[in-house]
Formats: sequence, structure tokens, C-alpha cells
Amino acid sequence: PKTLKQIRFDLWLSNCNLSETEKEVVEVLTRHYGETGSKFILVKNQFELAEKLGKNPDVLLEALKRLVQDNIIYLFRSQLEGHWKIGLKKAFIEALQKQEP
Repeated sequence: PKTLKQIRFDLWLSNCNLSETEKEVVEVLTRHYGETGSKFILVKNQFELAEKLGKNPDVLLEALKRLVQDNIIYLFRSQLEGHWKIGLKKAFIEALQKQEP
């Protein structure tokens, strides 16, 4: 079993310049990581994630692109029935952990 992780997302969030949608994506992934120890989630497509976040799928897709470009998340098709694997980059998690007091 994976050990639960505690990271201070709030410190980073207060100093970042992301859109609300980008922040929500990172927050969902960070919360999932804290609860399960897993850095990624699997979703069928952007529509499933958009519904989970209550966001417009087109706005969400743009947010995901920017997060990938900013080296915060990774996104690729999983071999598990073509689901999307969306996760926090290891370097981003390490940067969050370094902020902790």
C-alpha cells in the first residue's frame, strides 16, 4: 500500500499566476496525491474531467495545455481502454515539498 503524502499546495497556490481552471486541475491532482499517494488520475476524456470540475470542456482543454507547457502536469493516453492519464510531474511535487517549513 502507498503511504499518504502531505504537501503544502496552499503556499504555492498563493504565489502562482494560474487561471482558476488551472488551479482547480492542480488542486484535484494534489488532493488525490495526498489521499492516495498516486500522482495521477485516469479519465475517459476531457468531458469527464470537465464534468467533475464543473467546467467548460474547451476551457479545460486549454488549461491542460498550459499546465503541460508549464511543466506542472503530464497528459497522455493510457493503454487502459484509451483513458487519459493526467498526473503531477515529479519535479513539481518535489518543488512543493521543498516549500514546506
